[in-house]
Amino acid sequence: MIMGLATYIVNLETSSARRQYMQGLLEPFSFLDVTFIKAVDGRQMSDSQRKEAFDYDASMKHYGRYMNEGEVGCALSHRLCYRALLDSDKPFAMVLEDDISVIRDWNSLPWDEIEKTLTSSRPRVLFLSGDYWRLSSRSITPVFDAVGAYAYIINRAAAEAILSIDKPYVVADDWLAYKRLGIKLFAVYPYAADANLVEALVSDVRQDSWMTNHSLMAKSELARRALPAFIKHVLKTAGLFESKFRG
Repeated sequence: MIMGLATYIVNLETSSARRQYMQGLLEPFSFLDVTFIKAVDGRQMSDSQRKEAFDYDASMKHYGRYMNEGEVGCALSHRLCYRALLDSDKPFAMVLEDDISVIRDWNSLPWDEIEKTLTSSRPRVLFLSGDYWRLSSRSITPVFDAVGAYAYIINRAAAEAILSIDKPYVVADDWLAYKRLGIKLFAVYPYAADANLVEALVSDVRQDSWMTNHSLMAKSELARRALPAFIKHVLKTAGLFESKFRG
């Protein structure tokens, strides 16, 4: 067990019901040292503020579309968590969004293995969430790629790598982009947290354009995505995609 595990919960200041929900949800896990991070509400930012904080031109080359206000706010909010980690003396921290569900008892997770994996000078992220392409069937498995940023643990080196990009241009869960920074991905298997299961907790991000637009993406980005797409197809065909519950 990792006592005093720094745990940052991304939460809009106006979302008091979600704060109460998360406080109740995490009450059984006394080893967590919980801090609510005041999320950035991209909808409340002016166009100039968003453009100053987020690189829209780079995001267009990367995705072939512009990020919406919720996506920008979400990406900036997760960066606040990474900054909080670096401002602390902790070697790693858990980052949670405020609409998760616990689907395995976190008290019984393989914390010794988790701590060993994350205690490294190399940048690492470990998912408690599902929707990932795993490379083994071990309880802590290396991961090729994942979808979602609602429950994971990040170490200092990974936080430093992400924040080395002064002006972000990707969504919070673009793990392939983060892998290009040298970050290695891991996950607990089977996964231990889900999201969007509580009907009252409708997503605040309101992401309405999940897909990329290949016709507007940079050709170099299209080429760079080809091999990862093939590898994910192979892993999924081999039964190595850990899909989260979808009601």
